[in-house]
Amino acid sequence: MSDQPPLISIVITNYNYGQYLLEAIESALNQTYPNTEVILIDDASSDDSRGAYRQFSALIDIIEHETNKGIVFSRNEALRIAHGGYLCFLDADDYWDLDYLQKMYDVANEFAADVVYPDWRLFGDIDEIRTFPEFDPTLLQLQKIHCTAESLLKLSSVRRFAFEAQDVAEDWDFFIRLSLEGLRFKHADNCLINYRIKHGSRTTAGDEIEVIRQFVTILERHKTTYGDRVIDPIELVLSKIDDKNGRIAAISQRNQQLQDDILAIQHSRSFRIGSAITKPLRLLRDIRKQ
Repeated sequence: MSDQPPLISIVITNYNYGQYLLEAIESALNQTYPNTEVILIDDASSDDSRGAYRQFSALIDIIEHETNKGIVFSRNEALRIAHGGYLCFLDADDYWDLDYLQKMYDVANEFAADVVYPDWRLFGDIDEIRTFPEFDPTLLQLQKIHCTAESLLKLSSVRRFAFEAQDVAEDWDFFIRLSLEGLRFKHADNCLINYRIKHGSRTTAGDEIEVIRQFVTILERHKTTYGDRVIDPIELVLSKIDDKNGRIAAISQRNQQLQDDILAIQHSRSFRIGSAITKPLRLLRDIRKQ
C-alpha cells in the first residue's frame, strides 16, 4: 500500500499577467507537498504571457484559449479536467509560500474538510495581514470571511457544482452555495496566500453602488433556493455601510492625532529655539532668491 498522499491539482489561471507569471509558476512547482500536477489555463492573453509560461512546458500542462472566455469559464473547465483528489487555484498575479499546500492539506486531512480557506498576506499597493475567523455561513454571507478559489477544494465534494456569477464575486457566490449544501469548511489559521493588490482607476460611488447591487442580487437568488438560511440582503448593505463609516472614523481619528502632534511640536521649547535660530537663515535665503 502506497504512503503517497493524494494528488493535488494546482490550476493557474492567467489573463495578461505575464509580468507576474514566473513567480506564480515557480511557487507552484516548488511546493513541499510531494504529489501535485500543475495546469496553466491561459485565457487568450495578448501580452507576453506565452513567453513566460512556455519555458515550463515540460513541467506543466498548458491550455490555451483561442478567444477570451472569462474567469468563470476557466474555473469550471478546471473542475472538469483536474485529476487530483484536491484542487487549488492560483491566480497568476499571486504566489504561495513553499509550504502552503502542505499546511492546507494537513488541515483538510485532520478535520475531513471539503474546503480549507487561508488568511491573506496583502502585498503590492497594500502591505497588510488579514485574518479570518473560524467558519460560519452567516459571516461568509456578510463578507466577514473571504474564501477565494485559492482555498483547497476536495474534488469529489465540489465537482458537481459550478461557478456561476459572471459579473462580480464569482468565488463568493460559489462558496455560499457550497456552504448551504452542507460542505464542511475549515479555516487554516497558520497559512497565508500572498495576494497582490493593484489599484487601478479610481472607484466612483456609482461603481460601489453597482457592485453592492450585484451582491444583493446574488443573495436574493440564494434566498429563493435556501430560504431563511440566507441572510436578508439588507443586512449586507448595512454591514458595508458600517464598515465604511468605521474606516472613515479611523482615518478622522488618525488625522486628529496628527494635528495634535503637530501642535504639540509647535509649542515645544525645542521647536521655538529652532525657529529662532533658522529665521535669519531663511530671510537670507529669500533675499538671495530675489
